Amino acid sequence: MSQTYDVLGIGEVLWDLQPDGRQLGGAPGNFAYHCHAQGLRAAPISAVGDDDEGSELLQTLQDRGVDTSLISALKDVPTGTVDVELDNGKPTYTIHESVAWDRIPMTDDALAAARSARAVCYGTLAQRDAVSRETILQLLDATKPDCLRVFDVNLRQSFYDADIVDGGLRRATVFKLSDDETDEVGRLLKMPLDPEPFGEALFERYPNLSLLVLTRGGDGSLLRRRDGEQSDQPTLKSEVKSTVGAGDSFTAGVVTGLLQGRPLAETHAFASKLAAFVVSQSGAMPELPDDLKL
Repeated sequence: MSQTYDVLGIGEVLWDLQPDGRQLGGAPGNFAYHCHAQGLRAAPISAVGDDDEGSELLQTLQDRGVDTSLISALKDVPTGTVDVELDNGKPTYTIHESVAWDRIPMTDDALAAARSARAVCYGTLAQRDAVSRETILQLLDATKPDCLRVFDVNLRQSFYDADIVDGGLRRATVFKLSDDETDEVGRLLKMPLDPEPFGEALFERYPNLSLLVLTRGGDGSLLRRRDGEQSDQPTLKSEVKSTVGAGDSFTAGVVTGLLQGRPLAETHAFASKLAAFVVSQSGAMPELPDDLKL
């Protein structure tokens, strides 16, 4: 019998090659780790190479308690890596192509997991190749009607276009993006660029959307429901070591609160607190103290 899951992160798992060493990375893997840390049954759906780097990546995830049974090991393609440079803690990425997570296969276990999931998170990066894109869209279309489908757009380099963004939004119930990404999404979809009309246009064009999540770096973040309820909170002060993975932990905090039925403001406050801790650490998957469990 296939394992059932609360939460799935669908897309890339990889090694972030950071200035201070190699760290686990990839938004879906980071997201799954933080959901697991909150006590949810969580797993990434992805692929690594059938190589030493892939074996080490899987073992490292397992050592941190992450279920890796939905990560395929593929021959003839390498495990994904990303060169990360940090400027005052803010990363820039060089994402290498033709890697395993570009070829995520559809499997019976992945399909069963998608059908059982209470929430899934996906982005644009792993859809840059047609193979993984087809798998991701099939998995999204297999989810239950009441599944939280979180589109964390995560625009990177030139690995996206209007069709990918529109397709992701048409399947999403929650849309998360940064203020840096708002202008680009507005340009791609020919929408207003100012935050208020941008949000209105999103809800009008995509009737499936129920929640907009906007992160604004040091200027705080905004959660806005379709019915107009919103929570606007400042960024919590923290000594920034690296912002890598902070957004993924924030998303995991939001999803945890939503699945627990917490009020929007409480959910938002917890997600902000979690992200503030992650930026003070090296790597996207730090061990969490007990007071960061919702």
